Amino acid sequence: MKKQIFTFKCLVIFIFTFLLFPLSYESTATKEWTIEEIEQQLFKDEEYKEVIQYFNLHKEQIKQDNTGMYYYITGVVQVINNDYNEAYISFEEALASSMDTNQIDLAIATLKQLVLLNDVYADSGSLVEYGNQLLELAEQNEDVETEMFAYNTIALAFYYIANDDKAAELLDYMLLLAHEHDNKFYQGIYYTIMGHISYSYQEFETAKAYYEEALTLFGAVDSGEVINVNIMTEASLLLTKSQLVENKDSDEIVIEIAELIKQADKRYNKTGMVALLYILKGQIEQQFLEHQKAVTSYEKSEALIKSINHVPKAFDPVRTIHFLLAKAHYDNDDYLQAADLFMGIAEMDENPDVLKNIDEVTSKMRSFTEKDLTDRISTLTMLQEAQKQQIFWQRTVLVLFVFGIVILLRAFILKRKENKKVNLLKNELYIQSITDGLTGVYNRKRIFEILNSERENCGVALIDIDNFKLINDSLGYLVGDEVLKKVVETIQTSIRQNDEVGRYGGEEFLIVFKETNLHEAVSIVERVRKNVESIHWDYEGLKTTISVGVSTKSNDDAEEVFKRVDSLVHEAKRTGKNKVVFNND
Repeated sequence: MKKQIFTFKCLVIFIFTFLLFPLSYESTATKEWTIEEIEQQLFKDEEYKEVIQYFNLHKEQIKQDNTGMYYYITGVVQVINNDYNEAYISFEEALASSMDTNQIDLAIATLKQLVLLNDVYADSGSLVEYGNQLLELAEQNEDVETEMFAYNTIALAFYYIANDDKAAELLDYMLLLAHEHDNKFYQGIYYTIMGHISYSYQEFETAKAYYEEALTLFGAVDSGEVINVNIMTEASLLLTKSQLVENKDSDEIVIEIAELIKQADKRYNKTGMVALLYILKGQIEQQFLEHQKAVTSYEKSEALIKSINHVPKAFDPVRTIHFLLAKAHYDNDDYLQAADLFMGIAEMDENPDVLKNIDEVTSKMRSFTEKDLTDRISTLTMLQEAQKQQIFWQRTVLVLFVFGIVILLRAFILKRKENKKVNLLKNELYIQSITDGLTGVYNRKRIFEILNSERENCGVALIDIDNFKLINDSLGYLVGDEVLKKVVETIQTSIRQNDEVGRYGGEEFLIVFKETNLHEAVSIVERVRKNVESIHWDYEGLKTTISVGVSTKSNDDAEEVFKRVDSLVHEAKRTGKNKVVFNND
């Protein structure tokens, strides 16, 4: 089975780092302020606000006592306030200061925060760079927990570039350390990420087993930090279950993920968590064919992601949401919206910073693979640059099904040409969405929309080609198609310019006579009937006639009007065919 991209991977796998390992370490402290105290507050629902209040009261004293700590806490507060860009700058300042003053614990804490922010943007090159530094500091400090965090960080970097074998190798080593030190939290992290990898290969039963094992391990961890990762693992399990259960179980799964959203909304890192949960909720709703609900969920996620002041990285987290949103609009028959979103994605990918970022990632990954980080890890196989670029795009661009990819590729081509070609694409998509492929007239959906939009003073006719099944059976389907097209052509030349015709299905066609009374509509349809009967065919014995039901719209909707004219067609069939039957109800 072809590998399927795990669509929230490129946007927010950082949940399993940034949202899941927020502040689990100790460090040098000021007189009244320690990272441990920050951690205790952040793990309590709604009490994270006290971190901001306390810092605002004591920031000058903190800055005087320990510059590195000041910038570190400033970064934490900026993350809480959804200002990731300023937080990134603050953490860089904290790292430089802590290294200058040889505060190893503070340097480790700051590097972790930099990892978490880079993980938001799937920046594999920076993840490897910071993960490498964490490994070196972990060895100096004999810090096993930081070592496990570092291996997980580098594993995620390889996961992003589609080297799952190498990612699994690093995760295996992390798991070995977790078993040696009886660390159930990192054991659970291993199973969670292995669940993601299995899901991306559509191995849903395996992914489900991994997630369930992770939740069992997290249940044995007595600390606040497990709450976030437990929420997200439960959500991933629900997404996996949606692939395995029948549609009748959809309500229960959607209710469960809605409850997880309520829980996440109380956490200090709620913006990112809730954004991702809405993405997963949208994917579940699409799996159960609730396309409009999925659109709403993705739009909520988009609003949350846009509320963040992002770090200027080549990868825009919004692009993944737009992929999913475009797919949902397409499935919901909103082709123009889908096309607009695809064009926006094309514009994002034409940004030269994207290609530049690929080169930087390649360089950093090469440096990592060439360096012997530790005797306990085998030398990693260096990826060729061309392969790197190809796989990178597979993970960050090809997120949709085949039709989505085709539309996107066409969008790339059109965007490089004149702007008027963009409009041609949109028009083409729109035309395809409202017309019947064989006859070129409106399809059922569009002709019903037209009928519903008309006022009461319009006529409606349903035409059914007599003995059409016999034509198919005796002369073949190709001749049947030719009959359909010729009859439609005759209908179009027989009605007025402002009348509308659409194919209801099979050999049935619906005509809407705008601002026309019943008498006028019957007169026009009688002309259609005679012209169809007069068609000359080159096939021996072939003669075409139609049975027609005619009525007025009145106050009814399209479905009710159709039932009425359909009943009249059946009456025409019963009473000899090749006739027009009408009423004024």
